[in-house]
Amino acid sequence: MTKSYLKDGNVDYALKFFEEGVNKRMTQKKEQEDYLESLFDSTLGLNPSDPLDLHSFKHKYSQAILVRSKIHQEMAAIKKLDNILQECDPSEIDNLYLLHIVLREERQLLKYLANNGN
Repeated sequence: MTKSYLKDGNVDYALKFFEEGVNKRMTQKKEQEDYLESLFDSTLGLNPSDPLDLHSFKHKYSQAILVRSKIHQEMAAIKKLDNILQECDPSEIDNLYLLHIVLREERQLLKYLANNGN
């Protein structure tokens, strides 16, 4: 305020100068908030013209978090599998594949027996 007052010698100019600065910052803050909101909406696939209630928003957000979690788990599994495949020879890979098939069939058989065995 001192610089503005000394520049013009008028308190009104100083107040006007700072009011314009505050308004400019408020406008920038509002634009940033609108931008962040649009990013959030686009991330969740929301349509701004179609408002959501809190329950629907929670459901969509939970789904997005679940998908993100599953993708992280799958990426970790792929990384581990890639490391294993790089260290194994082809016969070990075939044996692992056969073991996987046998274990899967065993689980299906046990599930079938559990459901139909009663």
